[in-house]
Amino acid sequence: MEEQEFENELNYLLDLYEIEPIEKPKKTRDEAIHVLLTFKKKEAIKLKKKIIEDKYIINEYNKKGMEGIKKLFNRNVCYLYNTDFVYNVLFYHYKNNWEIVEKIIKDYDK
Repeated sequence: MEEQEFENELNYLLDLYEIEPIEKPKKTRDEAIHVLLTFKKKEAIKLKKKIIEDKYIINEYNKKGMEGIKKLFNRNVCYLYNTDFVYNVLFYHYKNNWEIVEKIIKDYDK
């Protein structure tokens, strides 16, 4: 997804959920990503998508490393998840913070 498309989608959702901007831009972006993931999870429920399980991410990481994880999720797709682990991986995937994604996976897989 292009940067502008991503910002447009976030702004749309912020308006939809009547979220006011906060003074700290980083916090605003984090909250926007949270709203986006929550919205997409609700859409995935409506579409009866398969639940992304922790082991799916761990297996991909063990097979292909971080390059596999970077390509695993598409921001245009709605994902259904039930664990904090999957939420956190998706959250930092949206932020392109690969070091934190890798740390989350390694800490979980100990």
